[in-house]
Amino acid sequence: MNELLRLLKRDWPYFLILAAIFAVSVLLGTRLPEIAPDVARELEKQTMAHFAEIAKLMRGAELPSQIVIIWMNNMIASLTAIITGALLIPLLPLVLLMGNGLIIGLVQRLTETQGLSIARFYLALLPHGILELPAFFIAVYLGARFSLIPYRLIWHYAKYKQYRPFLKEYFHDMRYYAVLFVVMLLVAAVIEMTVSPMLVSR
Repeated sequence: MNELLRLLKRDWPYFLILAAIFAVSVLLGTRLPEIAPDVARELEKQTMAHFAEIAKLMRGAELPSQIVIIWMNNMIASLTAIITGALLIPLLPLVLLMGNGLIIGLVQRLTETQGLSIARFYLALLPHGILELPAFFIAVYLGARFSLIPYRLIWHYAKYKQYRPFLKEYFHDMRYYAVLFVVMLLVAAVIEMTVSPMLVSR
C-alpha cells in the first residue's frame, strides 16, 4: 500500500494532465455535430453499434453476469490503451483517451435531444465514473509510458553514457497500478449495474 501511495504521489500531475485532455475532448464531443458532422455521424453509428452489442450480451443475463460483462468491456478498453504503447507511438494511448471523451460528449448531446438533462446525464455517470475514469487514466498513462521506454533509454545513455533499467522499473510500477485499476473497474461495474440505473429512472 505504501508503494502504491508513493507512485500515486509521484504521478498525480500526469493523471491531472490526462483528466484535462479528457475534459476538453468531452467538450469537443458536444460540439462535434457542428464541427464535423460526418465524423459525428460515423462515431455515433459505431457507438450505438457497440452499445447494442453489449445490450445483446446482457439480455436475459443475471445481475452478476451483467456486472462481469461491463467489467470485461472496461477491462478491454483499458488493456487496449496499455497494449497500444507497445507500438512505441506515445500519442496512440492519448488518441484512445480523446476518443472516449468525444464519445461521452456526443452521447451527452444525443441524450439532450431525447429530453434527458445534462445534470441527470452526469449524475448517472458520476457514481461509477468516479472510479472508472481514473482507472482508465492509469491505463492510458501506462500505455504512453511504455511507448516512451526506448526513447528514454536512448536519451539517458546519450546524456550519461549509462544504461538504466527503465523496463524493469516500468513493470515494477505496473504491478501495483494493475491491481488498482482492475479493482477500481470491478467496483465501478457493480455500481454501474446497481446504483446508476436508479438515478436515471428517477
